[in-house]
Amino acid sequence: MMTALYAIAASLIWLVYAGAHPSSWFIGIPMIVAAVYLANNLGALSKQEVAEVPLAQRLRQLRAYLKFAIFFIVSSVRGAIDVTLRTLSIPMNVSPVLFSYPTRLSDESDLVLLAAAITLMPGTLAAEIGDAHIVIHSLVPDPSMADDIARCERLVADLRTGQLEEVAYV
Repeated sequence: MMTALYAIAASLIWLVYAGAHPSSWFIGIPMIVAAVYLANNLGALSKQEVAEVPLAQRLRQLRAYLKFAIFFIVSSVRGAIDVTLRTLSIPMNVSPVLFSYPTRLSDESDLVLLAAAITLMPGTLAAEIGDAHIVIHSLVPDPSMADDIARCERLVADLRTGQLEEVAYV
């Protein structure tokens, strides 16, 4: 219930801040997902529970949130520039592919956050979230994309526990 309230509140704030133009939701939806994720995870601790968390762990989490925020901003800008340049070039420099990325995240909210972050990466879109994988649409087949997604997955894992499950890559 609280998740829905957080999402509605964040959507209304974005609507007031950025307006109703559909293009503003390109950044708005991932920001809302991130805000709801943070609200759910940071709001769950009472003052007593926060006091019991060691300072080193709180600093590690703060560092993880800052690293993710920087990644988020850089990926948004890189993604916008990349897609703009590709679609405005003549001939259009795209060769779309779908591929499955086996994820090591087990929590559903982590998978949703990873999918939202992948969508911000240059030329990518998370098309489907499965139990242990995410199907990704890419404008071009790029072998280095798996490394970028693995880095993003690590950043998402660091937000909560820092733990990734072992998975057999096929």
